[in-house]
Amino acid sequence: MHRKYTLTLFSIGMMIFLSSCGEEDTREERSTPVRVTQPEVHEPYLTKSYPSLIQAATDVNLSFRVPGPLLEVYVREGEEVRQGQLLARIDPRDYETQLEATKAKYEGIRSEAERVISLYRRGRVSASDYDEAVSGLKQITAKYQAHQDALADTRLEAPFDGQVGQLLFRPPEMIDAGMPVMSLSSHRDLEVLAHLPDRDLLRQQDFVSFSFTTGLHPEKSFPLELRNISRIPGLNGMYPAYFLMADQPDHPILPGMRVEVTITYREDENNFFTVPASAIFHDNEQAAVWRIAPDDNRVSAVPVEIVRIGNDGKALVAADLAPGDLLVSAGVHTLSEGQNVDPLEEPSDTNVGDIL
Repeated sequence: MHRKYTLTLFSIGMMIFLSSCGEEDTREERSTPVRVTQPEVHEPYLTKSYPSLIQAATDVNLSFRVPGPLLEVYVREGEEVRQGQLLARIDPRDYETQLEATKAKYEGIRSEAERVISLYRRGRVSASDYDEAVSGLKQITAKYQAHQDALADTRLEAPFDGQVGQLLFRPPEMIDAGMPVMSLSSHRDLEVLAHLPDRDLLRQQDFVSFSFTTGLHPEKSFPLELRNISRIPGLNGMYPAYFLMADQPDHPILPGMRVEVTITYREDENNFFTVPASAIFHDNEQAAVWRIAPDDNRVSAVPVEIVRIGNDGKALVAADLAPGDLLVSAGVHTLSEGQNVDPLEEPSDTNVGDIL
């Protein structure tokens, strides 16, 4: 009797164990309901933005062509000037004295040369005397002109309309020829300076269009024209790109203002898709999405490269996806590779909250 009781307890225990194992297997295979979405094919154009700077397209350092003590500076830093306006002057005293001496020699040699030329035409002097007189006149004329130019070069005038930048010297400091005295920027001709990484520079043949936005009106974009891209990198290791404004914005644009340049690229191989940002998760720092297999509804991770995430909650990604793929759009962080899921249809726009 005791043995029968023992066997009965053993049988009941085995039945409970097998029953619990069956329930556990069933629990493991139970599908997890998930919201799903499909990737939208992005147009074969990609836009990238770069922080940029407005600067004067014409920005020069002005200098005297002759040396001497700085006599007077007629402008101040930041002052607007007109083309031809006198900006500064070197003491002309030595150049005036030099010119007077040369002028006296010039007039004497010219008078003598005119006499010899007149005699030569009448056959009263030799050809060698004539050649010597003509050569002497040419030399003194060139010297006289050079000294006239030197006196004129003691005046520094604005080569164009613009704004005075930094003043580098003050009277009565000595100035050497060619030494920058002040900077001058033109506000009529502005350009936009951006810095491109090497991977974008190498795709220059794919550039389609250019535009920029300002912090004052970020909702408006203004077209640009590419002037050139330097092949010599700057100190930041990036390549300076210079753009000219195609149209002048309807609000003030000044040198030094920060703007954002947008470049549109052409993509020959279109593997760009738009997906909800909520569909992206990270696995060991690699961004990915869950793709649902159509035959068994199991998920597998597909690596993606995030290009940008918009304010609308959509992300532009580069990935090995197809337009008909079914992706998990929410709860992605609770799933694991190969897990079985139960796709749920997205609620319609008229069924907000999925309550109908």
